[in-house]
Amino acid sequence: MTVRMHAEQTDNPLVMQWMVQDDLVVGAATITGGSDALEELPEELADLLAFGTIERLVVGPGQLRFHVADAAAWAQLAPIVQELLHRHFTNGGQIRITADHLDDGELAEGVVRLLEGALADYVASHGGEITLKSVDNGVVTVELDGACKGCPSSGTTLKVGVEEQLRAEFPEIREVRSVDAPTMPGARKYLPLIT
Repeated sequence: MTVRMHAEQTDNPLVMQWMVQDDLVVGAATITGGSDALEELPEELADLLAFGTIERLVVGPGQLRFHVADAAAWAQLAPIVQELLHRHFTNGGQIRITADHLDDGELAEGVVRLLEGALADYVASHGGEITLKSVDNGVVTVELDGACKGCPSSGTTLKVGVEEQLRAEFPEIREVRSVDAPTMPGARKYLPLIT
């Protein structure tokens, strides 16, 4: 069987992703060493997670994002992961995720970590601030402050900049909303009818 797959370095030096044919990866989840979804991975990959060599694996359609604690580990680990995935897929295997996803509390912890890290820098580059308000059944609600509050472009910043990055890390996220979504430019405003 011919397998179409390649590795890509991400903007985060702790994360490498393997892009694979869509039919080889089914489902989406964030998998850690204690996750029930370990059973759904090839044994050697499950061991790398269980023993902490890999901290977290984010599985999504057509991609596997591996997170490690030390970027230097990739020099030795990348060829091992490549070989394990290649062997598994070449032998007709799939990665089929059916286990439970992160619950809202676990998802909120991960979202806060990203919002206080790289995403805070991204939003600050636009003159704004971003804070988590809630996570409910995969819907993340944030509040934009500073220059982003009320800005007509904040909807684009939220969807393109923030939501894409959050969903890349946590495929369980269904949507990212702002507590005060701006009115779209050109939208009509209606005054109440006075009779």
